[in-house]
Amino acid sequence: MDVYERLPFTRSRDQKKNDNCFVEQKNGAAVREYAGYDRLEGFAEQALLSDVHTSLIPPLNFFMPTQKLKSKIRAVSKEIKIYDEARSPFQRLAGSGKLSKERADSLKARYALYNPVQLQQNVNKADLRLRQRLAQANRKLSQKQDGFR
Repeated sequence: MDVYERLPFTRSRDQKKNDNCFVEQKNGAAVREYAGYDRLEGFAEQALLSDVHTSLIPPLNFFMPTQKLKSKIRAVSKEIKIYDEARSPFQRLAGSGKLSKERADSLKARYALYNPVQLQQNVNKADLRLRQRLAQANRKLSQKQDGFR
């Protein structure tokens, strides 16, 4: 069983109604950058979007660093934000000390197998297939609309 299959999907924590913004904060940086804002309809486009997401998971988790907000200080009319160093989610997890030895070794072995350039090429190929499908659907739609005029 893969690591991602055992993780429960939740949008937010119980009794924390403002959590959704943190859970969804990567939509602009990750999902919308690759999938765009086009309307996706049908199983074929769903499968292509799934391919994009599947190929996007390893680069996001192992190689793309992010900064986390540590604290905010309000000084009169300014808000000063202090961030920690930029690290990938894998680096944060490995440095947290909350992993079992077997899980840490498993993730390190997986990390060693990945080639960031190849992973990005896989993402680009999946994204290109999705965009080609969307362009094809848009052409069909515009041809139908031209026929009704």
